[in-house]
Amino acid sequence: MANWIADIKFIQTACPQFGGAGSACSIGFLGFWEQSRPGAMKGIKAALEENPSYELVVTGHSLGAVAAVYAASELRTAKYPNVLLV
Repeated sequence: MANWIADIKFIQTACPQFGGAGSACSIGFLGFWEQSRPGAMKGIKAALEENPSYELVVTGHSLGAVAAVYAASELRTAKYPNVLLV
């Protein structure tokens, strides 16, 4: 049910961290990513520390695809510039 609620929260909010000045994101999608970020980033960091030679590919479906776009954007601007988004 929470995913459906995130899908219908389509009002836009500024999110320059994902595209520069003037960028806008759906508050539902952005909120979903902000809630998911800590766990996702913790898992990614742990996996790459254990397997430093691995390439990072981010993917998702439906609401997970939105999270994947935000994740790839953040990871590319952090210390993983070669993240692949599928």
